[in-house]
Amino acid sequence: MTFSDISLAQTHQFSALFLDYCSQNPILEPFYAQKPTKEGFKMAIENKNFSNQKREILHQELKNQYKNANIECSEKTNNNINLLLNENTFTVTTGHQICLMTGPMYFIFKIITTINLAKKLKETYPNHHFVPVYWMATEDHDFEEINHFFLHTQKISWQTNQQGAVGRFSTEGLEDILKSQTHQHPWSTHYDTQSNLADATLSLVNAIFESEGLVIINPDNAKLKSIFIPTLKNDIFSNTGFEKVTQQSNKLATLGYKQQVNPRPINVFYLKDNSRERIVFENNLYQVLNSNNTFTPSELAAELESFPDRFSPNVVLRPLYQETILPNIAYIGGPGELTYWLQLKSLFEAQKIEFPILVPRNFYSIITNNIASKINKLGLQYKDFFKQKSDLKKYFLSSKNTDTYTIENEKKNILENFYHIKSEIIKVDASLEGFANAQLKEIENIFANIDKKISKANELKEHVQLTQIDTIMAKLFPNDTLQERHENILNYIDKNPHLLQYLIKNFDPFSYKFNIIILE
Repeated sequence: MTFSDISLAQTHQFSALFLDYCSQNPILEPFYAQKPTKEGFKMAIENKNFSNQKREILHQELKNQYKNANIECSEKTNNNINLLLNENTFTVTTGHQICLMTGPMYFIFKIITTINLAKKLKETYPNHHFVPVYWMATEDHDFEEINHFFLHTQKISWQTNQQGAVGRFSTEGLEDILKSQTHQHPWSTHYDTQSNLADATLSLVNAIFESEGLVIINPDNAKLKSIFIPTLKNDIFSNTGFEKVTQQSNKLATLGYKQQVNPRPINVFYLKDNSRERIVFENNLYQVLNSNNTFTPSELAAELESFPDRFSPNVVLRPLYQETILPNIAYIGGPGELTYWLQLKSLFEAQKIEFPILVPRNFYSIITNNIASKINKLGLQYKDFFKQKSDLKKYFLSSKNTDTYTIENEKKNILENFYHIKSEIIKVDASLEGFANAQLKEIENIFANIDKKISKANELKEHVQLTQIDTIMAKLFPNDTLQERHENILNYIDKNPHLLQYLIKNFDPFSYKFNIIILE
């Protein structure tokens, strides 16, 4: 296996805000705390303030979560959980939805970036410990985003009528679906041995990465949320999140950047039984939408103190919850995530919570050696395939047909002559201008038809190569989207069983490029 890379900008897949952050554009410095550099991490470590009481609660709840799921930690993972009790231990974290069978490939890429960042930091700061953490988005309720994956061009989906937080969904019947469509892949067994989707994901991801010491956390937890009560109260009763994030978003907008997340006056859901609904304030009462639940301010405050597990942060508050319960110094995310994090710094400051260093995840596409050979024979570069397909084909034809006749020179000469004739005709009789314009239009149409015929002839001449371009584009952009956002990693692991180990060995968490992996 070998690597090739291109700049993120050359892919035309990322927003200006994300690209400017990756290039450390000074204009964005007010929107984050520290840069993802050696000096930045040094300052983050020195500034991190995380109490022993929080460490003890975190340690105990992680132990309980693995125990309750009947998952035996590897020695390395167990050691990392125990290290969290030490004041010189910090986490580096990525978060993601609990996608079925890990969903699109970038799920895996985010976690590998996180693992390798922890290793790099340990090399740089040997007197400290760094634990890689995967934060499961178990309270998410966008089931349609996680209930499927693409395996060998087939979309495998799970349909259920369950509602509410997806992590609480029963996995009953899911194993039968997976067994019938994945040829009983070993990964599918984790959905048979666990009763809910959160524990099944914990079991699966733990099995994939246990040798790397990855620690997995389920934030849908009463004791962990009890630590977060002050921030939840502040958002519900003072609307701090709405105020601060709106201000930050407006500042970014004045710089020409698009808003990524829209704050609400209250950024908290009420989570109970099979529902997760927004809390709104109407007519001096707090109302849980789509329900009969209403609370006075004092009643809601009492509910929060007694049952913190019934309160679920939305996308605005989730980062603050994470940074409240973890001794975290870095968050690894994709382009959409990191750009909305840039809207949150003032909210972190208002809540007196340390803002982590934002680290872009690694970006990859995987191709076979056969596809790489086709690209080479076509005389094209990997970056060329990030053009629009029609533009790529025009570019290819123009580069391959330098000796092919074109009408451009003749067209230019004839039109110049006609413009001269037109000017002379108008001198004879100004009323003939309309006639002259009509004749000019006819001539232009003739040239357009000739050009179309020549272009078609060139396309037929290069039919085989153009078909190869279609094939390559389909591999790099299945369903017209980036491969890593569509295909499941099993498409490649099945034929390359050592692929994950290779990725872990070669991923550079500080390489902000788009990488192509060529399978030998």
